[in-house]
Amino acid sequence: MPHPVWPEYESLFTNPFGSTGRTLLRHTPTPQDVLDIDVKELADMIRVSSHGKFGPIKAQQIHHAAQQSVGMQRGVEAIGMGIGCLLDQFEALDPIRQQLEEKIAALAQTLPQYLFTLPGASDLNIASLYGEIDPIGTFKEPSQLVAFAGLDATVFQTGQYDNPRRHISKRGSPFLRRTLWLMAYRAVYQEGDLREYWLKKKAQNKHHLVAVTAVARKLCHIIWRIMTDQRDYLPDRQNLNS
Repeated sequence: MPHPVWPEYESLFTNPFGSTGRTLLRHTPTPQDVLDIDVKELADMIRVSSHGKFGPIKAQQIHHAAQQSVGMQRGVEAIGMGIGCLLDQFEALDPIRQQLEEKIAALAQTLPQYLFTLPGASDLNIASLYGEIDPIGTFKEPSQLVAFAGLDATVFQTGQYDNPRRHISKRGSPFLRRTLWLMAYRAVYQEGDLREYWLKKKAQNKHHLVAVTAVARKLCHIIWRIMTDQRDYLPDRQNLNS
């Protein structure tokens, strides 16, 4: 799940915990820390850590994400210290992580490559997705896949009235639900029809997390279709109103 203090962070880099991402978290673990330093200083820091790959444009993007962050505001100093401790642990486990990533990448090469055309795809996400729902023929229609992921809506009922506040059921596979949610979260920060769908939900005054969950639900339908047809994902902007 995204960090509650800076939920937008993961969308800033293809690999949020690569060299540049870790340098950013080490020196500016919260949005306020980013805003407290000069943008030029931020650009210099990420240019060095990325060996020239990133510079002023990425610094402006990071600064804007910090300004617009919807993360929590309480206890950020303690959380910043906690992030530093977690980074120390992360770096100590780095050799093991590299071995696992190599194995996951090798496994991903054996999977249908059309899956990697999905929005929010990564080696880990696709390996998890395929492991949870293959064979796709188990699900006769996309609504069954949505239900298996626990992303279908439920309505709280009493003997007197139906509460109109809908929540996802959270039944089925929590691993699939997490994978879909992470893919959706990545997708809404990338150009494409799912981002447009997310913006449409936001325009309807939906909470950010509610809007992302709606995207995850739509992603279920997309996944069912391309796995059933065994073809690349082709964005369909005509279905954004559904």
